[in-house]
Amino acid sequence: MNSTAEALATWLGDLRQARFGLRDTTGATLDCLKIVADPAGGYLGVNHTMKDGVFHLRLTHSTDFLTWRYLTTLDTHASQGELLPLPDGTFVLAYEHDEPNSTFVRVRRYSSRENLVRGKFAMETTLGRTLAPTAEGTPSIERVTKEALYLRFHYYRNGDVDRAAKGTLRADSWKTEIDNGLNAAVEAYNVRGNIGGRTRFSLGGKIWYLQEGQLGKNDWASWRLFLLDSACRKAVPVPLQTPGSSVSFANPFVGVFGQTVIVTAFMPSEGSGRGEAGEMLCIKSLKEAPK
Repeated sequence: MNSTAEALATWLGDLRQARFGLRDTTGATLDCLKIVADPAGGYLGVNHTMKDGVFHLRLTHSTDFLTWRYLTTLDTHASQGELLPLPDGTFVLAYEHDEPNSTFVRVRRYSSRENLVRGKFAMETTLGRTLAPTAEGTPSIERVTKEALYLRFHYYRNGDVDRAAKGTLRADSWKTEIDNGLNAAVEAYNVRGNIGGRTRFSLGGKIWYLQEGQLGKNDWASWRLFLLDSACRKAVPVPLQTPGSSVSFANPFVGVFGQTVIVTAFMPSEGSGRGEAGEMLCIKSLKEAPK
């Protein structure tokens, strides 16, 4: 890593103009919001919210990144979703599905935007756990080709802590591997709790990852963010700044939409400044990004 990465980490971490505690037009929380451009105009968001002790994965729409109109519930007992629109007008959705004492990754495909908004999927694949007997989840979509879907996710290592992994889904197989390089890069900063969600984005002609890491096991106030380049061999801590001096940040997302960069993160009540718990969203100008 070089000074460019450190400058980018500092820029991404400046959240002094952020909005906190985001909710959609129904009043539901927008936890772990991830955003894509809507082919029909505006932006589509996927997030989860808790209702009666159950996670609901929801689809919303916005024209300004600030007001999110509820469209549909995509699944229940479901969270940590990521949506990808494809050039042919179809959509891929990856998310974490939970059952009693068990979580796993599920993938759905939608044949059109209309069917996505209706919650009508054309295909569903539940991915068998290969690295941990009870829990694999928080998937993110790396890329999609005609032959395969490439994902990152976390697995519950030794029934103790989450660690990073990646996998390739083909028509007849699901092959996975532990991401030892990424895990080591984040662990170098005394991360002894979970290594979970991450986001992939392109800025300055390079691919970057913003990765969450928990300093202490079961310590919700100790979630931190780390920036890695595409090699994922060295991490840079992100120095985060908010008006209330919050210290705990998880489930990050970075999206580049024209000249606008959106940063979101979930902020646990533990470690959050006054009025800053819940989902955070910050709008940045690409013109101000480090070169």
